[in-house]
Amino acid sequence: MHNKINEKEHRAKINNLLGKIDSGQGHPLEISIMTKEVIKLESELQDLKLEFRKKVIELLPGESPSEIYKITQTLPLEYQEEYFLLLSEGVSFDSAFQQLKIKYNF
Repeated sequence: MHNKINEKEHRAKINNLLGKIDSGQGHPLEISIMTKEVIKLESELQDLKLEFRKKVIELLPGESPSEIYKITQTLPLEYQEEYFLLLSEGVSFDSAFQQLKIKYNF
């Protein structure tokens, strides 16, 4: 799995568009286009999070689904590969998350 989306950059794009929309400036057609772009970007992020969650559940079938959900929702997408590497080395799913959280300060 090689993920090209940087979640922080994606979120920045979404927030920038939302700021423009909320300001009320611009033609209604421009606002409509920006709103559709926000929906598309949010959908991409949610699809990637869901895909990530499914892969973690496949790797760790005995773990608590609610704990997996919490970790996969919080872990930035750009650290997925490193997370899977730690899991493959036998690190528990919550310890792997904590290591990355400390390393990357998210």
